[in-house]
Amino acid sequence: MSNQISNDTVEFIFKTIQAEYKTASNETKEQWSSILEFCKVNTQDASIKNKIDYYNLLIKSYTVNLTTNLTDNLTTNLITNDNQADNQTTNPTDNTEAKKAHTNLQIIAQTYFDIDEDELKRSFDVEGLEEFYITHDHEAALLIFARKQNYLMLGYMYLEGVYIKQNFTKAMEYFKLADNGYGDIAIGNMYYHRRGVAQNLNTATDYYQKAADVGCSMGLTRLCYVYRNNPSSGRTFCKARGFCEKAVAMGNSNAFVEMGELHFHGRGVSQNLNKSIEYYQKAADMGNLQGLRELGYMYYHGKGVAEDTDKAIEYYQAAADKGYLPALQQLGFVYKAQNNISKALEFYEKAASLGYAKSYAELGHMYYAGAGVNIDLTQALIYYTKASELRIEENQDIEHMITVIKRSINNHINDYKEMYIKLDKVREILKIR
Repeated sequence: MSNQISNDTVEFIFKTIQAEYKTASNETKEQWSSILEFCKVNTQDASIKNKIDYYNLLIKSYTVNLTTNLTDNLTTNLITNDNQADNQTTNPTDNTEAKKAHTNLQIIAQTYFDIDEDELKRSFDVEGLEEFYITHDHEAALLIFARKQNYLMLGYMYLEGVYIKQNFTKAMEYFKLADNGYGDIAIGNMYYHRRGVAQNLNTATDYYQKAADVGCSMGLTRLCYVYRNNPSSGRTFCKARGFCEKAVAMGNSNAFVEMGELHFHGRGVSQNLNKSIEYYQKAADMGNLQGLRELGYMYYHGKGVAEDTDKAIEYYQAAADKGYLPALQQLGFVYKAQNNISKALEFYEKAASLGYAKSYAELGHMYYAGAGVNIDLTQALIYYTKASELRIEENQDIEHMITVIKRSINNHINDYKEMYIKLDKVREILKIR
């Protein structure tokens, strides 16, 4: 007597296990093993039987006290793990990859720190990167950065896990050694964005103020950002404008973006969309990628200008081409609105692969709701989990979605378990084994 089970059902079980096997309890794994054995008995598909054997081994290879991420760490042009480096062969005279990495890190530096050219050359020197790519000697590269006192580079590498294992403690240690206020900004960002420490707006503000006190215009810009987004009795919009005006006078391109935001929302100034566009344009003219993105937003939504989707895409693409992840996210949004799902997925997946949390969240939404794609709860769970791990503003909503999906998947597992128990009882009665 045989009770055939469909391949679609088995594939769903595989996806469930793939999403959870590294963190599931031993009890859950035992249930999975029983379900897999039942499936193996009740399928004639040889490839499915082979997959069942594989997933059984996968389950047994992990114990409950082994905690890792649901999926492997991201591997991008900015994140290279030791195994890849060991297996990679590079022509000693070819430093193309090193220069590419150098360019990418410069983009990050300009985006997050608005570092001037001299500091950029000093803190993001290509020599250490060449040492990494040509000889794959991580220690030698780190020694070069340390010898040149490139503490900001070292801190950033540990903060983001660039080339080396992520270590928030070491990141903060090196940021404390960095000068010109940039290290203080980096530490402030850690406290503001909960990177390895609990969020503390007061502590973040103190570090931004320390940077401003030594003449760092980006410190003033960050103070404006905090005061603009977190108003309180001590943090007013007028004070935000004061910080921003000082940074603009110092020529900080991010400060021009902040002034655009103040005028867009009417915070500390009268709302004036034309003024907002002027400031965004000035920032863009200075090479600021967020300025380009904001101009795209204004044209897409017709804020202060006639609505022009093509023009918006031009601005978004210009920023995306230089590695600005929020612009990739926006392109995904635009193409999704046009029902061009393949293009939307292309941009969302590219931004997500580079570690942009909001793109992971958007992909999770699409697979959960079946927005242009087939509903896939397991894939949605994977994307939501990655978004949660990277911590975004909507983290509470993401955690709720994770709970909902896990409950749904567990209900499916329990259904299969009940089915197995009932069929096992039937076999026992009929003495069929």
